[in-house]
Amino acid sequence: MKGATNVTSLTYTIKNVDNIVTKEMEFKGYQKNNSDEENMLLYKHVLRDGDLFESFNKMYKNPHELNELIGNSKNRTKWNVHEYKNSILSRKYRSKYDTFDFKNMMQINDLDCNFIDHINSNKTKPCKLIEDVKDKTD
Repeated sequence: MKGATNVTSLTYTIKNVDNIVTKEMEFKGYQKNNSDEENMLLYKHVLRDGDLFESFNKMYKNPHELNELIGNSKNRTKWNVHEYKNSILSRKYRSKYDTFDFKNMMQINDLDCNFIDHINSNKTKPCKLIEDVKDKTD
């Protein structure tokens, strides 16, 4: 019997190119259970030159199928979403912004940090949830 795997990473970067500051937070989550089912989530939150860009890639894989959901949004407007079944595009659509709740998908409930607040400001203060960061982008 194979063992289960659960891997999570959170990366934060600041870049300054030609006086345009880009602040990026990237979450990666991966799970594999004993039945060879795999779940992967990649979520990016990028603030650049006053605009917020978000993207995600959510994938489910088992020995018989591969399902992938890819989306992007600018300034918290509707998501542009592509659904793939076994690597074949099955659907393209727009979805309300609130359709995808990444704080629940990422299962980050008690994140105590100073660096995430830098995504949207130069102030340093603690935050507790990813949604707190998103709410400050308005």
